[in-house]
Amino acid sequence: MGPVPEHQTDLTVASLLLADGSDWNREAIQQYFPQEEERILMIKPRPLAPWIIWSLWTAKNKLAFENKASTPEDVISNAIGTA
Repeated sequence: MGPVPEHQTDLTVASLLLADGSDWNREAIQQYFPQEEERILMIKPRPLAPWIIWSLWTAKNKLAFENKASTPEDVISNAIGTA
């Protein structure tokens, strides 16, 4: 493989999505990750905002009712897992 080319150093997941975020940009995936295209396309893009809010809500409830604190990493991991 070798070092990452300069034009690819600022790639993010958003770089691989269509402008509206509704689906993968297949051309970008084929350009940057042709060997991983099939695996990437198996992942369904979903908006995370509602799941982050839900995870914050449940973390707040755990703190209030069970005295269990959650880290920000726990909240985000839970949101991603739930989505």
